[in-house]
Amino acid sequence: MVEQFEKSLILAALKRHKSIVQCCEALNIPRSTFVDKRRKYDLTCAVFPGTVLAIF
Repeated sequence: MVEQFEKSLILAALKRHKSIVQCCEALNIPRSTFVDKRRKYDLTCAVFPGTVLAIF
């Protein structure tokens, strides 16, 4: 239950913001925590020049 909520918050931040730094600031968590959570929930994202984050 908590995991589902946490994952949904991370996905929403990834969709809303243009960079990982902005996601971390919006979620008020350190980048290392963000990376750990992304791995935990198997969320892969990449930044392509001229675009926002792409989520796989």
